[in-house]
Amino acid sequence: MTRFSVLIGIVVCLVSVLLGQNASTDKGLGNREKLLVAYERTTCYGTCPSFLVSIYNDGRVTYEGRKFVKVSGKAEFNLNGEKFQQLQAAIDAAKFHSIRLSFVEVGCTSLMTDDYWVYITVPGKMKVKRVTHYLGCHGGNSRFRTELRRLVAFEKAIERVLEIERWIGTEEERSKFQPRPEIVKN
Repeated sequence: MTRFSVLIGIVVCLVSVLLGQNASTDKGLGNREKLLVAYERTTCYGTCPSFLVSIYNDGRVTYEGRKFVKVSGKAEFNLNGEKFQQLQAAIDAAKFHSIRLSFVEVGCTSLMTDDYWVYITVPGKMKVKRVTHYLGCHGGNSRFRTELRRLVAFEKAIERVLEIERWIGTEEERSKFQPRPEIVKN
């Protein structure tokens, strides 16, 4: 046998093993563990609600309320088929994979401090895309503003589909939350 034949044989074996492992792994998980979208909001200087929501391809949603929310801690629920379709349509309408990665400083013509951040993660065919949006970022050129409008509409669609106020509270409910003083230990 030539070295080339041996090398081809080794490559074929490795590819077969790797494909076999991936196939068995995918069969074990099905769509249950495949992320459709993750949506995270941070706190601000005041009492902005901080939470993380992950929506999976099987309609399962995990929620983690962090600060200044009506429901703190972890919870899990399912989206019905109609809501799930609305969320998928919102991803498409936002043209999420063509939006810039960051709406922070670069591109902003006006920047306010002490606002909250939104991070949205959506897996694509080849890679996972994570967009960072600082809510204090405003202005920019025409393309920037167009992309920002699409992103904000997508954020609102996520919150509407998930009925997020049942988890984080209404504006009125959140107005009663008081910032908790941080304890500094010396």
